[in-house]
Amino acid sequence: MEALSLADTPFLLPMGDDDQIHFNEGETPVDLSSLPDDVVGVRPQTQIWTAEAGVCQTECYSIDAASPGDRLQEFARKVMGNNSMFYSIYRTNVFMPLLRFFTQTHPTNGGYCDWSLSFALITAGRMIHDPSLIYRYDLGIWATESGIAAANSNLYEKAGLPADSEKYAALFRFLDVHVLRFAARCDWLQRNAGTCC
Repeated sequence: MEALSLADTPFLLPMGDDDQIHFNEGETPVDLSSLPDDVVGVRPQTQIWTAEAGVCQTECYSIDAASPGDRLQEFARKVMGNNSMFYSIYRTNVFMPLLRFFTQTHPTNGGYCDWSLSFALITAGRMIHDPSLIYRYDLGIWATESGIAAANSNLYEKAGLPADSEKYAALFRFLDVHVLRFAARCDWLQRNAGTCC
């Protein structure tokens, strides 16, 4: 929060500490200043990478459905097993209030909540794709079955929950998204309807 709060630009890009950004010089970048109001973010071309295998897969999809529910269903169809969508360019005036609300009010502030944050952001608006920006996402410990199990247990334990709390992941995600979607759409509602839930 401290680092992100220094952002004074209309858009920001959260990054993982092991990740990298590259540019595809053969592609024209998306003009952020001309994005329609219903676009909450811009998804780069995402390369899923490991030290052992290099680039394992490349993700280039957008989320274009008109309604929040349809966007969530579209995301469920297109997602490729990881939450790399979180590492996209977002409108600062949507991302920061959502993250602030999460850090100030969530009972666990758990690292397992990244999926819920992504879902909430998708309910706030469409995500378009920018092929000129390449985001290399380092899977790290998430690259193996045993690593995933250990990392998941660690996320719940660090949040003060039992290690086997993953069995409640769907319930936690439902509750989080139910609340967070309102925080993510609050600024959009103010701009477009004059009120905030």
